[in-house]
Amino acid sequence: MSIIDKLSLGLSTTLIGMGIVFFVLIVLWAIIVLEHKVIEFSGIGAKKPLSAPPNGAIQSAPDRRHAEKSGQAEGSAEFTGIDNESASVIIAAVAEETEIPMNEIQIKSIRKTD
Repeated sequence: MSIIDKLSLGLSTTLIGMGIVFFVLIVLWAIIVLEHKVIEFSGIGAKKPLSAPPNGAIQSAPDRRHAEKSGQAEGSAEFTGIDNESASVIIAAVAEETEIPMNEIQIKSIRKTD
C-alpha cells in the first residue's frame, strides 16, 4: 500500500466520521425542536396568569429590577470565620442575583463551612 493510498483512506475515514457526527447532531437538533413544539402545543410548560384581587384592589409594587441599588445599608451581622471584605462580596452577589437593593437585604449571619 503506497503513501497515496494510505492518505486517501485516512481522508475518506475522516470525512465519513465527520459526516456521521454532523448527521447525529442534526437528528438531535430535530428531536429537540419537535419536543419543544409538542410541549408548546400541549401547554405543559405554560404559565398560568395570576388572578386579580377582588374589587380591583391592585396596588402597584415597585419594580425591583429598576430599583435603586445604592444607598446606605444599616444593621449588624455576625460573620463567623469570614472577613468583612468577603462578606461584602457575598452580600453584593446576593443583591445582584435576586435583584433586591442592598439596603433592603437583611443578612443575619454568614458562616464559613468546610
